[in-house]
Amino acid sequence: GGASSSGFGAGTRTSTSAADEDDEDIVTVSASSVRYSQNTIGSTFRDGRRFSDLINQLIRRDVDPLVDRFLTLDAWLIGGVYHSTDNRRLKCLHEYQKKVGFDVKMRVKVKGTMKNIEAFRRFHSHFTSHDE
Repeated sequence: GGASSSGFGAGTRTSTSAADEDDEDIVTVSASSVRYSQNTIGSTFRDGRRFSDLINQLIRRDVDPLVDRFLTLDAWLIGGVYHSTDNRRLKCLHEYQKKVGFDVKMRVKVKGTMKNIEAFRRFHSHFTSHDE
């Protein structure tokens, strides 16, 4: 089956490169170059599904990280390195890359940039405002 039967992103497969999204914010990168935003990652998806289910779908090519929108991960560009906030799906893409043994390309939606990680940490530690 296609992505619509995957359960991970029902209805997310498109035949185009998501032209209706803000393409200037979406870049194609090597999965291995994207880092996690947290030190720990849950062992399953929030709905209880196992990572191996998505990894197997990637191996079978039922889903494609360059086509299926749910595999376009949000990321921050900090000091020239992408850090994803979608750690569970990133973990699956990293594991898929290990299993297939080739460079897996993926898409990230750049949510923001910061010149260096220390500047980001300083900003984050002081950011408590809920102003709109």
